[in-house]
Amino acid sequence: MGQVALGFRSLLVRAAVFFIMAALLAWALGGTLWPRAVGVFVDAAAFQGESWAWRAEVDESPKPSGKPSRPPLAFQLWFRIKGSDVYERFEPFAAVGTFTDRLPLIVAGDELIVAGYHYNQEQWQMYRINARKDLGEPVSYPDRLAIVEAWSGLADSKSP
Repeated sequence: MGQVALGFRSLLVRAAVFFIMAALLAWALGGTLWPRAVGVFVDAAAFQGESWAWRAEVDESPKPSGKPSRPPLAFQLWFRIKGSDVYERFEPFAAVGTFTDRLPLIVAGDELIVAGYHYNQEQWQMYRINARKDLGEPVSYPDRLAIVEAWSGLADSKSP
């Protein structure tokens, strides 16, 4: 029985060394053994003295089969805290759901116009955010062409 215990101990030591070395190699190459979401800020716009931007997030982590999963590319609305380089997620918009496509942000007067494709509801929606950071009711559009036409009209009439 001693030989079997020594064999298992040797196997455990080799497995531990393998995972430690794999983790160190992944870290040295700038990655990880367990994939996580990676994001970048795009389409920044200045609104009410703050910088607002879409955060494009790619999530390639494996999903359990049989469960609904998030799309691999999702967009969230973030804003930069005044006097800081730190971005914070705009929680009222995060509660709306996942967006898989978006249009650039528009500042029209004292409102920020946000438009994108809502993944869960499978429709294009446009939101208005006022100066107090209140999220308005969504306006839905049947397809991309309709929302781009509405968005273009707002982009042409935006304040300088």
